[in-house]
Amino acid sequence: MSYDLYFKSLPGGQPPQKSLVLEYFTQRPHYEVTDFQAIYQNQDTGVYFILDYDESIHEERDDPSLLPIVAYINYLRPHFFALESRIELEGFARHFGLTGWSPQSEQCVELAGDELCQDWLRSNERSVRGLIRSGQLPTAIRAHPTAALERIWVWNYGRQALQESLGESIFVPRIMMLDLDGSLGSVVIWTDAIPIALPTVSHLILVRQQTAPRRLFKRSQDAVLKPYADCEPLISSYRTIGDDLPYKRLSYAQAPKELVSFFRNGKAFRGKLPLIRFDEIMNEELVGQAG
Repeated sequence: MSYDLYFKSLPGGQPPQKSLVLEYFTQRPHYEVTDFQAIYQNQDTGVYFILDYDESIHEERDDPSLLPIVAYINYLRPHFFALESRIELEGFARHFGLTGWSPQSEQCVELAGDELCQDWLRSNERSVRGLIRSGQLPTAIRAHPTAALERIWVWNYGRQALQESLGESIFVPRIMMLDLDGSLGSVVIWTDAIPIALPTVSHLILVRQQTAPRRLFKRSQDAVLKPYADCEPLISSYRTIGDDLPYKRLSYAQAPKELVSFFRNGKAFRGKLPLIRFDEIMNEELVGQAG
């Protein structure tokens, strides 16, 4: 199930050639491009969508003003799938002088504002309500508050830029989601107490390589899952940067002894860490309202 977005040229504009459309996406990050398709997938945020170059659109829609280009954004996803897709599609439309057209609402969609997001949200809600009424909502879908999801998305979307600004000496982690006995928590991976820009999350996955305990005269990599709160007393003296998305900047030439001990004094997690993909999560408020 997906939200479809078609495109039209602005008044006085010319339809872009297929080769130029595909070349545009080839030069953009996070795209895999074929002869007829561009697939967007951001590994940091988990967001993806597809654009098809489809010559049959005119016949299917019986509208000669539609270009043979259509974007597909999945339903049953957190709202930031629409937020990030809009950023990408607005840039594409601006580059070629296009506007969007939604068959869901049967009207043009201004991509420079929030019309696309609002149109997707309304259509997504209708889909969710229908699935709940019919008892077909996937059982694997989890729910999480919208504000918390958006904070995580903003951090992950800006992760690469922050990494570039801080340099290679400080690691900027990606925030992931974790199943904690039926509840969702946020988590980052931190290896061997290396310098890190540490956002506030619910848990930490401490990967131990050099800090792993010795077994049979050698160290074997493992991981420890600990609440973020356990680490707070140890990092309270480090500088907090940012208001909306605060993080602790832990910068040092050598890891402090107390942090090394924090890594070493933990029981290794056995089995597979229960990480949850973002496309398995929906906005808590939407699920509640639709139910």
